[in-house]
Amino acid sequence: MTEDKSIAGKVTFDDKVIEKIIARVLEETPGVIAAKGNFVSDLAQRFSNSNKEVSTDGIDVEVGQEQVAIDLDIIIEYDQDVPEIAEKISQLAYDEIKLATGLDVIEVNVNVADIMSKEEYAKQQAAPKE
Repeated sequence: MTEDKSIAGKVTFDDKVIEKIIARVLEETPGVIAAKGNFVSDLAQRFSNSNKEVSTDGIDVEVGQEQVAIDLDIIIEYDQDVPEIAEKISQLAYDEIKLATGLDVIEVNVNVADIMSKEEYAKQQAAPKE
C-alpha cells in the first residue's frame, strides 16, 4: 500500500506574469483602446509571436502570497460605458488570474487616462515624437 506524502514547497509569481495576464484581459475587453501608450489591438499579435515581449506599460500590480492588487492607466474609446468596461476588466482579471495562479484579485483600480476614437489614437501614435 502506498502512502501519499506531501512535499513542502511553494509557488510564487513574478509581477510580470500577472501583468501579462492583465494585458490579455485588456485585449479581450471591448472599448479599451490602450493601456497607457500601447494600442491594445496589437496585443494579439504580440501574444502569437513568441519572439516579441508583451508590453505591460500602464499596468501595475502588487503580488502577495495569496492576493493581487492591480492599477491600470487606460484609454477608452468614445461613446463607451466606462463603469461597465471597468467592471468587465475587474471580473475578467479575477477569473483569469484565479484560473492561472489560484491567487485572489482583491482590487482593480482603473484610471481612465483619456477617451478618444481608434482613429485619433492611431494618428497620435503615428505622429513624430518631439
